[in-house]
Amino acid sequence: MLKKELIRSFLSKFKKHLIIISLSSGLLVFFLTVMFPAMDPGSTDAVSSNWPRLMKDVFGDPLTGFSDIYGWFQLELFHITFWVIFGIFSSFLASHIIAKEYENRTIDLIFSLPIKRTTLIINRLISLLLLLFLAVLPTLLGCILGIASLKLNLNPLPLLAAILNGFLLCLLYAAISLFISLFTRSQTASILISLAVFGFFFLLSHMIIPIIPALKSFDVISPFHYYDTASILIRHSYSLLNPVILFLGFVVFSSLSCLLLEKKDIIC
Repeated sequence: MLKKELIRSFLSKFKKHLIIISLSSGLLVFFLTVMFPAMDPGSTDAVSSNWPRLMKDVFGDPLTGFSDIYGWFQLELFHITFWVIFGIFSSFLASHIIAKEYENRTIDLIFSLPIKRTTLIINRLISLLLLLFLAVLPTLLGCILGIASLKLNLNPLPLLAAILNGFLLCLLYAAISLFISLFTRSQTASILISLAVFGFFFLLSHMIIPIIPALKSFDVISPFHYYDTASILIRHSYSLLNPVILFLGFVVFSSLSCLLLEKKDIIC
């Protein structure tokens, strides 16, 4: 009963945040979708040729984005927007699992509950997963409504696969943020450090490695190597391994957090 109450209270605590982030993201995605320019390939090739290589690596290539709806989703939504919005949201939620308790000086009260600390983290991570899932759903709805308003035919599989990879990337984002928060004990610090970590890996995959190909072997340590929505949306190429690795990363960092929290002499 206590476990169910922990999940229910965590979910209830973030109802307003969930409503704000889900409605805002849904509307944003809808407007991004209806802005699809549907340019002919010749025109997009001219636009693309005027973009510097560095700009294409960081922000995406307009060559496919301006003429193909899947490429448009990659350029405007999944390349940066999706993981920044929901990554920060998931990091914010993760910071409330432990770090916020330290800031509010309620950590002793939480530790005094008749429940294992590992169980506490697992229950709050389940709540985080549910909140993130509910927050992401309006993104799919915004895409569908935008496509309907444009009267375009769309195979939903690439879109669903890209959203799944994005969802799992943000779960990994949350787990890493939780892990960091056990050392910082600060909500703000854990969010900012997590954003810096993911920002670094994004730049590594999309700017540093294209400039310095000799570093390509290091790309396997970047979460964005497995996020790879460009392959899904532009080349319609699917990898079962990528979402599995992202999920395993979430499990590994969540497990490390549980192990650390059980060692009172490290945490307190």
